[in-house]
Amino acid sequence: MPPFENAGGFQRAGNATHEDSNLQRDLEFGGIEKEPENLQRRPVGKLNPMDDQSFKTLFENVPDAMVIIDADTGKFVDANARAVRLFGLYREELIGLGPLDISPPIQPDGRISAEVIQEKIQELLSENPKPFEWVHRQSSGRDILCEIRHARLPVSDRKLYCATAIDITERRQAEDQIRQYKQILESTQNPVGLVDLSFIYRYANEPYSQALDKPIREIIGHSVPDLFGRDFFETAMGHHYERCFDGENVNYQTWFDFPGWGRRYMDVRYYPLRDIEGRVTAAVTNVHDITEIKQLEIKLQESEEQFRAFMDNNPASIYIKDEKDRHIYVNPAACDSERRTQSEFIGMTTKELWPPDIAENLIALDKAVLRGDAPRICEEWRNTEEGDRRWRRDIKFPIDLVGGKKLLGGIAFDITESKQTEQALSEQLEFERLIADIAARLAQVQPDHLDMEINETIQALGRFLRTERAFLAQFYEDGRSLVITNVWAVEGTSRSSSIFDIDFAAELPWVAQKIRDGGMIKAGPGLVGLPDEANDLRTWLKADGISSGLVVPVRVEQKAIGMLGLDTIVEPRDYP
Repeated sequence: MPPFENAGGFQRAGNATHEDSNLQRDLEFGGIEKEPENLQRRPVGKLNPMDDQSFKTLFENVPDAMVIIDADTGKFVDANARAVRLFGLYREELIGLGPLDISPPIQPDGRISAEVIQEKIQELLSENPKPFEWVHRQSSGRDILCEIRHARLPVSDRKLYCATAIDITERRQAEDQIRQYKQILESTQNPVGLVDLSFIYRYANEPYSQALDKPIREIIGHSVPDLFGRDFFETAMGHHYERCFDGENVNYQTWFDFPGWGRRYMDVRYYPLRDIEGRVTAAVTNVHDITEIKQLEIKLQESEEQFRAFMDNNPASIYIKDEKDRHIYVNPAACDSERRTQSEFIGMTTKELWPPDIAENLIALDKAVLRGDAPRICEEWRNTEEGDRRWRRDIKFPIDLVGGKKLLGGIAFDITESKQTEQALSEQLEFERLIADIAARLAQVQPDHLDMEINETIQALGRFLRTERAFLAQFYEDGRSLVITNVWAVEGTSRSSSIFDIDFAAELPWVAQKIRDGGMIKAGPGLVGLPDEANDLRTWLKADGISSGLVVPVRVEQKAIGMLGLDTIVEPRDYP
């Protein structure tokens, strides 16, 4: 076997008797353009590449790496400057080496280089050897993929071959990337296309074909307006393409009516494609179906609107606080209850809203709920320190969020009316029991103990009704003035009043007539509830320092003989 075959990796270019025309063809493999046929050419004859200056100049200046191989030894006998740069060895280092000396042991397909070279040698023996690919190794250890071309040199006294090695590493990487990108584009479920500056499709993948219900050949070469309709293009797509052609990455969402997919909500992205000079030449379109997300979003929005309407129209005060006791949500009823706007309410703490005693109690309850000590706490309270006499029932409960964070939810109901009704019913029942007890005691009392029993009865009524003074008065026989027969007052309250000494018939005729007719007179805190006809009475009561009161006529055989009076001076109250 000739030494060349052991060193292999390069190609034979025919036999030793080449024609002059074959030399011209062989030189083309090294990158030399063919001469025009109409030019006169001199015979080549015998050419010594080591001595002929014209060949040497040509050899040194071709744009590809070239080496001269001695077929008998299988070694390089010369190399041009491009070969020196390609393999990373000086010319003196290359001369004397063979192709296998600058190749890795294994080729990319997993086969041993020394074995693969035998196949290449057989191919080189053919009349028209084909170019092939071979991996060489540079002196730095970096492998480079080369396209190898061979040609037999027309030298009569030696078997020399010219081998051209073209580094196609980057080209192959680019081709591999292109194949990968194409595979990605073809395997993605998203419609992906390429639209030029005239809005013509230059590429479309299979999902595009499915969405438009057209074969790809009927998409490529056709315009966006033709495929989607001019009206839709002008209103929903065209201006976005124009932005992309101006160099902007564009993203928008809208509904599409696809012939193949039906009505779908799509996330659309356009990316500008630029040439090597940076000019935009087309738009890459990537369309993602987000219909399910949009439908969930619509349902969530509807649910939120329903929840918001429920909260906004709920008569109860509803609030949410964070772990730092700050209100992060309040509904309109809560704002109305505390006479604050929502912007004022949000961020406020319990201590900023309520007096210290109430706030401390509420905060303690909140902490117990957040700690998990109580899954729900129901508290009834009212802010009497600031004159607010409303009763509230406050239901508190924890809200567990993802990540372990906790919030406190609360629903507060105004139970003032029910509380007043409950209190009135309780007082009524107690009052009835008291009256029954008084009646039983009076029925058994001896005449000489009657006045004492009446005093005890008035005292019992006064304490029960939480009044500050109670008195029993009787009309004189003339019916014009009253005489106070019995009085009880809490400690510190005067037992006398200037109103006891007036002529009711002359100075307070409305009061006298009201009592004679059997009607009660009630004045709530601040003397509210008195009619306009009782202005004279209101004036007397204010002058006497009375803040609330109740008058009940005492009748015998349908005739008013006097009255039972209850009043307050320091702490007014509503009487039943």
